[in-house]
Amino acid sequence: MCGRLVVVVPDLSELVAPFGVMQNVAGTWRPRFNLAPTELAPAITNDAERRLDLLHFGFAAPWPTGTRSGRQLINARVETVAKLRSFRRALALRRCIVPVSGYYEWQVQLGQKRPHFIHTANGALLSLAGVWERWRARDGEEREGFAILTRPAEGFVREIHDRMPLVVPAPLIDAWLDPHERELAALAPVLHAAPEIEAWTAHEVAPLVNTPKNDTPECLAEYTAPPPAPERQLDLFAAVTPPTRLERES
Repeated sequence: MCGRLVVVVPDLSELVAPFGVMQNVAGTWRPRFNLAPTELAPAITNDAERRLDLLHFGFAAPWPTGTRSGRQLINARVETVAKLRSFRRALALRRCIVPVSGYYEWQVQLGQKRPHFIHTANGALLSLAGVWERWRARDGEEREGFAILTRPAEGFVREIHDRMPLVVPAPLIDAWLDPHERELAALAPVLHAAPEIEAWTAHEVAPLVNTPKNDTPECLAEYTAPPPAPERQLDLFAAVTPPTRLERES
């Protein structure tokens, strides 16, 4: 799963040249240290003229049942994205890249969820593969949103979570964003691309990232969780049935 993003690029115009953007309509932006689902995030879409825009982090199917429910999906598994009705048309027609500085994932240990910030060691952006859709929300507003493709985790990420986002290697970005390419076979190199996990790193962060309203640089600071409190030792004698009067007097 990939459910919270970090995008600390100060000016989105920095994304124009690296991703071959032809239309930059993203508008104003401020760095985001804890971007949650439903919020706006920068994405490069595969329009005929490659577009950089702000899309909602969340994907809703365009047919009426999906619109009425209001449910939005934030992730799509590479194993099933081409089979599910929710995603298969978008995979063929509406693909995108979501450039991020990193993302948060929660590791479960001893019943506790411990957040980790996963990113590249040198601070380079991760080009996450996504599919996007346009739909009319329940309030009547037309919206655009995306879901991030995920794959089985590899390397050290497996110790944190069993899934990780699918990253588009730089040489395959043009193929992924080709508006004329609709064949699954042609997209297979991206869908099966191995992550350059040796260039990634991670560290634990404070539980303050659990709350989306906390969106400051402090979210990225390394944190050492206190050790879990030791289990209370059972008093051996407390479990013994008190002796009866007869036993006491014997």
